[in-house]
Amino acid sequence: MGEAGVFSIYVDNVVVESTSSSRTAKLIAMARQALEDAGLRCHPADAVSSDMEALGGRRTGQPPTSRLTRKRYWRLYDGVTFLVEVMQKATSRQMEVLIGHITFAGLFRRESLSVLRACYDFVRKDFVVAEPLWGSVVRELRTFKGILILLERRMDQGWSTDVWASDACETGHASVRGEWPLPTVRAVGSWQERWRFKVQRAPSGNAQEFARGASSNVPGRWEEVTTDVEANEFLQHMLPNVI
Repeated sequence: MGEAGVFSIYVDNVVVESTSSSRTAKLIAMARQALEDAGLRCHPADAVSSDMEALGGRRTGQPPTSRLTRKRYWRLYDGVTFLVEVMQKATSRQMEVLIGHITFAGLFRRESLSVLRACYDFVRKDFVVAEPLWGSVVRELRTFKGILILLERRMDQGWSTDVWASDACETGHASVRGEWPLPTVRAVGSWQERWRFKVQRAPSGNAQEFARGASSNVPGRWEEVTTDVEANEFLQHMLPNVI
């Protein structure tokens, strides 16, 4: 990000971030002027601050961290507790709404979203009348509630050259690791999430094949994508329409 700044737009809100308070104030003024020149009325901008809350999330500048707001955290925590410990039953629609809130919270630590599996099956059953929660559903919801406090992201974390992946296998689970050059890690890991709106069709192959760029016949090891150029060529081949 740096002093140059970045911005994001959500419906009718504009968020501007920079490592310089004066630069941030200038960018806000520029954004406001552009919107008003287009005929859009703007409410007064919030004061420039190193601590910001928006859409249930909180950003702090020192250290640069993103997490749920206390209000959003406790609302989700108490909601899951009430469903699991008091109601102990739900319709599929109610479960779907809860999963939506859980997914939003899980975006702060995306690996947390792997907790849910049976909850989606419960939704697919299309229960119109509230049904008792399955044991597997209760276990998943309790697990997610337990890790809610860990859903925090440091924005100043760097890339690691020690690359891991894990998945299920016939004997339970499997993990593989590889030591990648830093430019390759950065090239493959810098994923633009809006790519799906740019490509004509999704890439073929599974996620691991896409991430590593080549398959390996050696159990427990990855074939490395050895150069930044190779990684970029691979991404361009897989996603030719990405801008």
